[in-house]
Amino acid sequence: MWWKMWIRQFQYECKVMLDRPLWLLIPVIFGVWMYQTLSVGTHPVSEDLYYYLDDYNKLQHVLTLSISVILGILLIRRDMIQPSYEWMSALPISRIGIWSAKWLVGMIYMTLFILFPFGVYVFLSLAKEVPADALWRTLTLFIPLYVLSYALSLTIGMALAAWIRNRIVYFIGLCGWMFGTYFNDIVLVEILQLNPLKLFHLTQFLSGGFHYHELWATPWLMDETLRYGLFATAFIVTLSVCGIVLLQSQQPGRTVKIWKMAFVGSVALLLLSAVPYGMMWGERLAWSEKFAQSARIFEQVNDFYPEQMMKLEETNVQVTRQNDRALKLDASLTGTFAKEGHSVIPFTLDVPFYVEDVKVNGKSVNFERTGQFILVTNSEGVWKKGEQATISFHYMIEGVVRSYSEGNEVISHSAVKDGMNFKHKVAWYPLINQSSLYGSDGSLQRSSSDRSSARHHMRLTLVGFDEFVYTNISELPSSQQNSNNDIQVRQYESMNARGIDLWSGPFLEVNIPQSEVTLLTTPSNKQEAERFASRLGKALAYYRQWLPVYEHIEQIIYMQQEDLASASYTGEVVGNSYYIRQSKHGNLDDYQLPLVLEGILFGEPSKSMSYYKVDLSESLVMELRLMLLEMYRMEVDSQMKFPMRERHHTVKKFTTAYMEGKSEQLKKLLRYYYETNNRLYIDIHAVDDFYNKELPVPEGLYPVITEQSFHEKWTKVMGHE
Repeated sequence: MWWKMWIRQFQYECKVMLDRPLWLLIPVIFGVWMYQTLSVGTHPVSEDLYYYLDDYNKLQHVLTLSISVILGILLIRRDMIQPSYEWMSALPISRIGIWSAKWLVGMIYMTLFILFPFGVYVFLSLAKEVPADALWRTLTLFIPLYVLSYALSLTIGMALAAWIRNRIVYFIGLCGWMFGTYFNDIVLVEILQLNPLKLFHLTQFLSGGFHYHELWATPWLMDETLRYGLFATAFIVTLSVCGIVLLQSQQPGRTVKIWKMAFVGSVALLLLSAVPYGMMWGERLAWSEKFAQSARIFEQVNDFYPEQMMKLEETNVQVTRQNDRALKLDASLTGTFAKEGHSVIPFTLDVPFYVEDVKVNGKSVNFERTGQFILVTNSEGVWKKGEQATISFHYMIEGVVRSYSEGNEVISHSAVKDGMNFKHKVAWYPLINQSSLYGSDGSLQRSSSDRSSARHHMRLTLVGFDEFVYTNISELPSSQQNSNNDIQVRQYESMNARGIDLWSGPFLEVNIPQSEVTLLTTPSNKQEAERFASRLGKALAYYRQWLPVYEHIEQIIYMQQEDLASASYTGEVVGNSYYIRQSKHGNLDDYQLPLVLEGILFGEPSKSMSYYKVDLSESLVMELRLMLLEMYRMEVDSQMKFPMRERHHTVKKFTTAYMEGKSEQLKKLLRYYYETNNRLYIDIHAVDDFYNKELPVPEGLYPVITEQSFHEKWTKVMGHE
């Protein structure tokens, strides 16, 4: 029977492969290479194994594709095109049988390049206590993509060998590998911006793939991966049919015509399979054009309306999940009009959101959606200065929205289940400002403070979410349950926030010992996060012994943000959350500890002050902050590092006093200033706003502690100069 003949052919191909032990050694070498790549992730740099796996995918995995191409060429050249093997045409097995047996053996061999490297990854992940569900998500995402890449490159090699009989086919095969990887990625995609040509990548792990984000790679890439996989599978079938036609044409027979017809059919199938991927990029390019058009509209609208026509007092946003890819949003903004004589007020809402209705004080009004603006018209005439109004917006969004920022592809918004991501600086709810979101080329502008509103009362309500959802403001103690259909309602609130961010996904939550603060990070950061949480808890316990500690933040968010539009700076505080932008050297190390402590104790780390042109030299508030941190470093944790900056002479005097054994007096002094000066809190955003407008800074935005008053208090507490 034919299947017995096929099994014998398969056994023969396996025997030939096993007779070459050097080939079996190569996957082991790549397993060792994977270990070397991942093993660099040790203290003091980031210990996130998933982060370093991306490095392997972009280099070593791409190199293995060249092996796959060469193997495909060897499998065909070894016997099927050699004159001395003409007797094979007399075997009771068809060309397709021989081709499929060779292809399967080649794929089994290439799976060793999955087995050994990922065996190493699993071993190291278990050693670092990475949760099993996170490890499973990684394997189920990457292994199918590895298999698809190897199947594609192996088939290309076999088809080339069937077409070109000269040994130059090896060189051509390597050129094809280079074109399908680095040339396509660097020249065609990155330089020439021909992004739809990603369809011809041999692997999807190169630029703009978002595979390096552990939390959201799967939900963000699922649709694109399926479309690419459809085309890649059709391409494999087409190349296989083409190779068999070329081999079959060497021998006269009735099946040649049938195979040629099959080739024509496979080409038609290939063209059809490219349509879904092309439609996806057609939609993305259309959005890019809308973004560029929005920038042009901004220049026109910005000249007609003054900035900040309304002083915002309350923002209330409700998000309702419609399905796994769509959200319905309702936002109400309450405020007092600061300008008079205008009948239209502009609001900023990002372009992808579809606005259904706008109401003023409960009544529907006319509005115009133009670019990023919603121009709301007062049907009763002009807005009056001092008049209070509530303006409500009803709108929706679907899927994942991509844009470009500084030449890199980023996620603007994502509404998909377990992959939701909204940043307040990208205007996912209406903002009262006229800061352009996009440049003239349609690229998203770098985030800036002028997209954040002044601190005010903000509320968020989530309806119908059954996934893990996180935000940067505090959740109210009780959740409501709709008795009719068991729809869960969660509510969040902040009395003094500048914006609301919203995410969903498989975050890892690490509790800080003896604290209400939670560290939110990715699962592969488990050990590093727990170690950092332990150090942070120890520091807070130390301060509580002699200081009335008030925790300004409730949440620390530590994750990669390269792929997010409007990525947060390390040390930025929004709502009740402190953001840390993860990188290989921007991790939870000795330098990060004092920054986080500043965020908890004082509300904003000193590092964030460098982003603003604010002069606080008239006050010693920054020096007193440093003294508080120095106290812990000198008494408990000498490993804690501070940013290099010139120290004020009062700090030097403080250090000298500690060396003289006067720690209790110093603690008493620091406690006094911490208690009587609003815990040394600085409203840096409000101060910066007054400085930019060249207005005098009102009292209360930061403690004014003069050197003279400090000297008098020092003398009183310490008993001498």
